[in-house]
Amino acid sequence: MLASGFPASIPCRTPAPYALVKQALIWLGLCSVLVTTTVGCTPSRVAPPKLTRAETVEILSRAWLSADAELAGDLAASSAVATREQLAATAQNIGLLGLKDVSVSLREGSSPSLRITWRIPQFESRLNSTTLSVVWADSASGPKIVGLRTQGRPIPLWLLEPVSIRRAAKLMVYGGAVTDLDALLQVAELARKGVMGALPEWNGMLIVEAPSSQGLLEASLAVPRGSYSGVAAVASSSDGSAGSDVAQRILINPLAYRAMKTSAARLVMTHEVVHVATRAATVPVPLWWAEGFAEYVAFESADDADDLPDKLLAQAGERLIAALARTGSPGDLPTAEDFNGDRQEIAYEASRRACVVLATLAKTSSRGGSIPALAAFQEQLSGGASVAAALTATFGISYAAFLERWQAELERTRPPIR
Repeated sequence: MLASGFPASIPCRTPAPYALVKQALIWLGLCSVLVTTTVGCTPSRVAPPKLTRAETVEILSRAWLSADAELAGDLAASSAVATREQLAATAQNIGLLGLKDVSVSLREGSSPSLRITWRIPQFESRLNSTTLSVVWADSASGPKIVGLRTQGRPIPLWLLEPVSIRRAAKLMVYGGAVTDLDALLQVAELARKGVMGALPEWNGMLIVEAPSSQGLLEASLAVPRGSYSGVAAVASSSDGSAGSDVAQRILINPLAYRAMKTSAARLVMTHEVVHVATRAATVPVPLWWAEGFAEYVAFESADDADDLPDKLLAQAGERLIAALARTGSPGDLPTAEDFNGDRQEIAYEASRRACVVLATLAKTSSRGGSIPALAAFQEQLSGGASVAAALTATFGISYAAFLERWQAELERTRPPIR
């Protein structure tokens, strides 16, 4: 069944009002045909009409679009309490978030499914979509929904659990009951403004989702359980699509995020906001650049009065020194594989050092400073240029020469050999 974080009970009436009205109208029509005497028709002579699956889904679509929790819940099978609560709470969430262009359509076949579309006004111009398998049960009034199941595609949090919402001018934060949304809004707004200062071309629109559990985070991202253990936050497209116009979001992992101090949470949030601003989750670029640039901006925009960033950089430097002592300087930039397992922390710091080298090169260029030059480099990569071509176009340096400078930067941190 679909992962759920719903409360014990949301009272709903049954049967559905829409079904009752339809049945009454059909009943009256049948009566006019069957009446042959002045006595009138006898109700027991006409069987109540049944809804079809398509009609049931049409009612669900209307209920969700109008945020009618009672009507939506009535479409669940009487024994499927969790599904009743899910359908009703989803309708409430849709009204709370002000979603537009919400629709539900049925795809029949050996494995019936529902295609769901939606859009968050102001934040999203393109329709999002996802697909859920639907399990049916028959009833006297027609088919009822027993449950919804994932089909390996990302799912919005508002389909998974009841949510609350907080807003700022260009920021929306929403999530379950376990997260302090006011505090999350404050951290996200500081991070958003910091990234806006570094990347002024970004429009600054940001959505942050706060699932009530790591399980709900992983269900929303359609990844196996345990995939995000120890990860505090992640940037993702809203529905798993790729492209320059795809909506994006940041999801936090409550287990890891709540254990962090505010200053550490701000660093993590800024890192993820950079991913949103550069569309790292929807436009392919080399991973060393995506992660290195996010780290670089996060630490560069940190509060000068806070000593945690310096401590974290010092710790990262120590780990890098230890790794270089074991393996020597790497021959090339980190690959995607380097960001997994034991090599992950080293890959992040080595990638950040690559951005430090590029920032140093930018100071001698005519780009107007390090951040504008790095942003121009990002534009080259996201436009499909190779790293070598982007280096030449932006900094006037060859790939080989850049690697030498980067390796020298890494070696600078190694202790002398005795």
